[in-house]
Amino acid sequence: MKPKKLIIISGITGAVGSALLAEYASHKNTCIYGISRQGLPMENFLLNDKFPIATLICSVGALETLPIQRFVEAIDFEKFQSVTYIHGLGLFPFEVNEKGETVISDDNDHDGINDECMKMTYDLFTLFAQTIRDSFPGVLTPILFGAIADTHHPSVHQSWWRVIEKTKEWMKNHPTIGMFRVFNISSVLCPHEIITRPFVFISTDARQDYWLKPSDLARFVYKSLGHGHSSFVEYSFYKKLPVFNLHYYKDEHFTPRKIAELYK
Repeated sequence: MKPKKLIIISGITGAVGSALLAEYASHKNTCIYGISRQGLPMENFLLNDKFPIATLICSVGALETLPIQRFVEAIDFEKFQSVTYIHGLGLFPFEVNEKGETVISDDNDHDGINDECMKMTYDLFTLFAQTIRDSFPGVLTPILFGAIADTHHPSVHQSWWRVIEKTKEWMKNHPTIGMFRVFNISSVLCPHEIITRPFVFISTDARQDYWLKPSDLARFVYKSLGHGHSSFVEYSFYKKLPVFNLHYYKDEHFTPRKIAELYK
């Protein structure tokens, strides 16, 4: 039997995670381990303390160091030639009130980043990547999703772009861990995105035909990984609206638009 590719997807039951599951499942010689709070406890799948070599979705319980270590220890890495870890978790807070004031909540350490945002992205991503590398010496590709807006530093997303910058810096300083990939994307057309921005199609001129489909993003991710061997690579993926320009991300334009998206 040929060595299988292992794909680990955190947040597999979200729109993007589900699309990635469908994309990778359509290719031969691939095994997928999904992580979701909706799955059965990982102990339900263990045989002699190891996961079967079959696609499954499990819950690791509290997303803390010990449960994640137990999850990684349950993987029979000898059966796999390569491992791709896809971090589909994250908190993308809209840190603006109806008056247009920036409000960063739950920042107990005063670092300018919402503490839950830090945990869901930086803490968990680095923990998963490092823990997998400690057990698997082969080809490891950890993947993180960022936003097209990140490099423009919009004040309404301070926690998000600050934690993404911190995570990317960690990647660049740890090239021995794996071939890190960051996908900077635009808005994805999915129920969760519309729920968190309830008036985006009512109070603004946003066009849903220019939002990404999860299936298109998943296909782009799969195809992109077949190119290059650098330790750190960033990709941008979006549909460019003909009238779009970078002034969109300036706070004098971006903040009023976000207020219109969030508050009726």
